[in-house]
Amino acid sequence: MKRNKNFILRKIAGESIIVPTGEATKKFNGLFSPNRVATFVWEHIDEVADTEEMIRLVLEHFDVDEETARTDVEGLIRELILMGFVEE
Repeated sequence: MKRNKNFILRKIAGESIIVPTGEATKKFNGLFSPNRVATFVWEHIDEVADTEEMIRLVLEHFDVDEETARTDVEGLIRELILMGFVEE
């Protein structure tokens, strides 16, 4: 998995926002405001080989049980792929 380089993360007034750039502006009209865990996933998506590795990383950095981490990470990554933010 890797981030689509046409989307960038910006932090404004303490809030994270993923913004489309370049060609992505033609297909995605808007902004994505991820929560703290989603921002973490976005920042580390290029470093992991698969969803399982990302789940382990989330478990290491956040006080969350495995079932919640799995459900949230799998759902988030699925949405990021559908929106074109992440490429498989």
